[in-house]
Amino acid sequence: MMLAPFDHAMNASEEKWGVNRLPELVSVDMAEKWGSAMAKLNAAISEGNPEEIKARVGVCIRGLAAMEAEAIAHGHKPKPAEVWEYEYEGRVFAVMREGKDHKTLGDHFKGRRIYTMREVAIALNHLDKNLFAAVKDQFPDSNLVGIKKAPPVEFPEFEEVPF
Repeated sequence: MMLAPFDHAMNASEEKWGVNRLPELVSVDMAEKWGSAMAKLNAAISEGNPEEIKARVGVCIRGLAAMEAEAIAHGHKPKPAEVWEYEYEGRVFAVMREGKDHKTLGDHFKGRRIYTMREVAIALNHLDKNLFAAVKDQFPDSNLVGIKKAPPVEFPEFEEVPF
């Protein structure tokens, strides 16, 4: 539970600025301090050291505030509200309401792939024609957590028939 305040601060920061964006908007020194603070927090978690976790959570929360202050001082602005980001398996997915809004994003999402709600609907429509729809019909409150590709079917080798 000691991580809950950090998780809350991190989620709020990512919602406001974008996933993993603040370290890209600050000086190299500030980004280095952030990386060091996160490494120390992760080490404390791995070691299972409650006192060190508590101390590192405080450092990281203050680090987020310091990065935000520096980003604002350098003239950076939070991400547009109509873009939602989600990190899954190491990839950041960004979804925006309308394709025409691409022009209003500026450089904030430069180098990132952004999908529109229409594209997401097309993908879900395709996905929904399969087993996913049947599961959602039977269990409306269920959540999709992953999709695994079925392993290839291996057939045993047969000896040639001597004709």
